[in-house]
Amino acid sequence: MNILITGYTGYLGSPFLNILKKNYKNAKIFCISSRGVKKKNKLLNYKKLDLTNYADVKKYIAKIKPKILFHFAWKINFSNYQNSLDNFISLQFSKNLYFLFCKYGGKQAYFVGSDQEYDDNSKICREKESKKKKHNYYSLSKYYLYNYINKTSKNFNSQFTWFRVFPSYGSILESPKRLIPSLIISAIKDKKILIKNPHKKINLLHVKDVARAMHLVFIKNITGIVNIASKKKIKILDIKKFIYGVTSKIKYSNVLDLPKIELKNLNKISFREKIEINQNLIKLKNIYKKKFNI
Repeated sequence: MNILITGYTGYLGSPFLNILKKNYKNAKIFCISSRGVKKKNKLLNYKKLDLTNYADVKKYIAKIKPKILFHFAWKINFSNYQNSLDNFISLQFSKNLYFLFCKYGGKQAYFVGSDQEYDDNSKICREKESKKKKHNYYSLSKYYLYNYINKTSKNFNSQFTWFRVFPSYGSILESPKRLIPSLIISAIKDKKILIKNPHKKINLLHVKDVARAMHLVFIKNITGIVNIASKKKIKILDIKKFIYGVTSKIKYSNVLDLPKIELKNLNKISFREKIEINQNLIKLKNIYKKKFNI
């Protein structure tokens, strides 16, 4: 079985690749990234490849003929990623990649979407829902990619799974401009930080639990849209207080706040998150302290 994974050095791709390495000793895993390349070994085949170069991508896909694709690569600049034109570059190379994957015999592909595909006023984030959300380039490009894949998969009689990932945390690879790293870095440097919507409640899931959920979906051969989120809501202000040492524990909300996230597919595979947020945030804070020599 030939498996292709893109963006294996990234925030989501890295923990997912670790799962593949542990569980698929008899598979050939081809890892491509625009960053540095690791040495080849018996199980993993690393390659530095620019996904915007159609000719090179075509040549490589034609050579390895993967049956399974995990596509994590996406151009992200967190200073203004939601309205960056890079999203449309990512959209185009993702469309090209999927077309070539199908053309050369690919059977099952996995793509990463976002909770931003849902409308801000949604009361329920339903897994079957796919609406055009116009307020930023990121969600719009994800919408266009989903619809392209949905149509193309039918033309080639191929299958796909679309992961809609809700807020996550837990890796040093995470951009320092994201919520948890920005709070931790500000706290250890003893700086104040202003947060938009501090009383907003989010379903925060550790990135390793996100990767584990994706793997379970893969094992159970679940196709279509799959929401991945914690079943528990936490107030952003409570996270900040814990990181700054104001409180000793983050308490989960018992109030049924909207929007409700439909998790039918995760429930179907009996997914349970394993990583507890309080202990992990302490570990993560210590890692950042070492990084900044504090």
